[in-house]
Amino acid sequence: MNDVYPEAKPQGLRQLLLMTLAGLVVGLPLGMWVGRSLKLAQRQGIPLPWSDLAAISIAAILLFSAIILAATAIARRRAASPPEANETVYLALQAGVLALAGVMLAAPVAFATATGGNLEHAGAAMLGIVLLFAVQTALNLILWRRSDEVLRRAIAESGSASFWLLQGVFFLWACGEKLRLLPAITSWDAVTVLMGVYLVTSTVIATRRGLS
Repeated sequence: MNDVYPEAKPQGLRQLLLMTLAGLVVGLPLGMWVGRSLKLAQRQGIPLPWSDLAAISIAAILLFSAIILAATAIARRRAASPPEANETVYLALQAGVLALAGVMLAAPVAFATATGGNLEHAGAAMLGIVLLFAVQTALNLILWRRSDEVLRRAIAESGSASFWLLQGVFFLWACGEKLRLLPAITSWDAVTVLMGVYLVTSTVIATRRGLS
């Protein structure tokens, strides 16, 4: 038993250091980018609605989570057993999906802020987002095929909980909007709320199932 702990302790410490370094490497640039974007928007007189601010925040969380998963995958890459190798690939795929989601969510806000509202090259930006969405969809399908029953059940529960919660909220809001009791929301507002709710729901379900 004493031979196990000296080997496991450095490995766990190395993984902790990698995750800490990844958090610093990602957190600092993200914080600077968010602050610079807000200052640039204010200087150019471009109003940032609550959904843009929420999208930037959610994108930062997704990108930070992607870096943490990528650092964990790198720390476990030298594992010799096949289960460890499969887990490393799965973590890398998850990191890719989260990173793409963060980039796609932040891209429209970042583009509008960087160009000062000039939509001359908006078509090129949209094409890039469509390509990223296609890649993320392919990665999601690969993840689903590699997942076991526990993970698939957690993914299905997250989607179901988000759907049943949001369909009720959006229906009631649409009724209030039609009756002119509530302000109108845009599709971007709805997508931002959807991403936020799904992020919270999936985190809660993963924690309850011991997957996080």
